[in-house]
Amino acid sequence: MKSFVILLVCTLMISSALAAQVWVNCDDPPCAITGTCDGSAVKPYPSIKAGLNALGAAGGKIIVNGECTGTANNNIQIKNKNIEIAAETSRSASISCELSGRRAFIVANAGFTLEGMDIFDCGSFSANGGALHITQSNAALTDVLIFLNYANRGAGIFATDSSITIDLSQIALNFVDTTNGGGGIFQRATNINYKNSFVRDNTKISDSTPTDIHCIQGSASNVNSILEKVTCNSCWIPNATGQQVCNV
Repeated sequence: MKSFVILLVCTLMISSALAAQVWVNCDDPPCAITGTCDGSAVKPYPSIKAGLNALGAAGGKIIVNGECTGTANNNIQIKNKNIEIAAETSRSASISCELSGRRAFIVANAGFTLEGMDIFDCGSFSANGGALHITQSNAALTDVLIFLNYANRGAGIFATDSSITIDLSQIALNFVDTTNGGGGIFQRATNINYKNSFVRDNTKISDSTPTDIHCIQGSASNVNSILEKVTCNSCWIPNATGQQVCNV
């Protein structure tokens, strides 16, 4: 009887571990037509939201392929859970909001990891946070390209009360509608760790004024990263040699 109980517990633990990882292919997998998608590598879910729903409150990892568009892949809300979303291979997956005014991700009170994906054509000049809107969360972006997104502030990333690591990533060619709006990143009460990344060529849409990062009461660390136009209010943002670059 004892052996049976141990076997049952082990089986449940293995099942739980397996359930914590699902596959998504946004390019219309055949199983989507027959309604037989189960989140496996062979029968992946057809959208990121479908994968997220399958993981449930426990969270887990979503492995993604394809160009993810439409409402099932935009305004993805990640709240009160730990979620990792990764392209199966670098650049094998992307999210486009197709200039719909929607964001890619809305992250709140969560642990969030994004890897190997592109995000573009997201956001609206009437709202903050074009590609990603992050509040009270721990986030990590690795090998991510964020470009051609739009917002009032923080067209690439709008972050408040959070801690973010940005590694091997590029945030460029995003547009805001506000002076010192942080076209690449707007951060308030947030710490960002930059590693081998760059934030540059982000501008105010009306006059092409450079505005890459705007920080209010925040901080950063920098390992071999290029941060171009940085404006600050009570912040410490260093360049790769440790010199303050706020308002330079």
